[in-house]
Amino acid sequence: MEETQPSISIIVPVYNVERYLQQCLEAISNQTFKDWECIIVDDGSTDGSVQICDLYTGLDPRFKVIHKSNGGLSSARNTALDKAKGKFIAFIDSDDWPESHYLMTMHNLITKYEADVVQCGFQRVFKSYKREKPLVDKECVISKEKAILSLLDSSRLPCFVWNKLFRREIITDKFPINQNFEDAYTVPLWFKHINKMVMSPEIVYNYRMRKGSISNSKVAKNQYDYAVSEIHLADNVKESVPQKFGDSSYCGYLQKVFIGAAKTTARREKDKNVRHATIQKLSTELNKITKGEIPKDLGLKKRFRAYMLLNKPLTFETIMRIVNTLDFHARFRRNQLFE
Repeated sequence: MEETQPSISIIVPVYNVERYLQQCLEAISNQTFKDWECIIVDDGSTDGSVQICDLYTGLDPRFKVIHKSNGGLSSARNTALDKAKGKFIAFIDSDDWPESHYLMTMHNLITKYEADVVQCGFQRVFKSYKREKPLVDKECVISKEKAILSLLDSSRLPCFVWNKLFRREIITDKFPINQNFEDAYTVPLWFKHINKMVMSPEIVYNYRMRKGSISNSKVAKNQYDYAVSEIHLADNVKESVPQKFGDSSYCGYLQKVFIGAAKTTARREKDKNVRHATIQKLSTELNKITKGEIPKDLGLKKRFRAYMLLNKPLTFETIMRIVNTLDFHARFRRNQLFE
């Protein structure tokens, strides 16, 4: 008998997350929207994640598991995309969990407006508190051009795949292998194929803030990788809407990105030599991009930081480390990360 096509394929990559995986899969199992398949890709786990994956496939035939050797997050997602049969694709990280109405909310919005992508709000979950991120004030429909431009505003449209539902036809490019911040490489390419997008402030996804996540581990390397991924994002936006995102805006955007990456490296990288080398690399790369120019509309504080990073990177590092000693909130937040 030929399998029927589910409305939604949920993709869950798994690697050594036995502490959190059951909560994730249980939340998927309890969705109020029932017409889905969940493709779990065990990416070479060496802990109890393997048994948990097999347990859920035995309990519910909508769960399907693929066991493979470790190839990284992009490899796992690409493997699942090759098997996915749904009209729409959702991504859930295995250490997070959706609210019970997650799929229902997303599906209702994308079908109501005949959109190609829908984004909903989420909340960052720390050990002792949660912080809601609705991202927009009210439900709205935006054009392709506006959606692409909005990718430059992470407070409104962050380049995450896990708080979005995608129409299958727009997913024409695979995730890059062995590349951190892979969403910044794929989402801009997918957005080139959309007609419109829906954005809702409804909180439907729980994003666990964890020490082992990419953004919170191997600080210097990951901050450099983040900055490089943002070059790719900016390049794609500039190519797609050059009349709205010209050279000055391009340089200004990347200066903000590189300042943020260098600041985080200065504050959080413990190895002095690695810290120095990474900030110097960020300075060199930024000089290539901007040719030493600093846009006047960058703001006084960012203009000062841009000047220091471009011309005196080690002094920039020293200043950022001194400022960090006064940032009690940032240290509290790091102490509230899950293991």
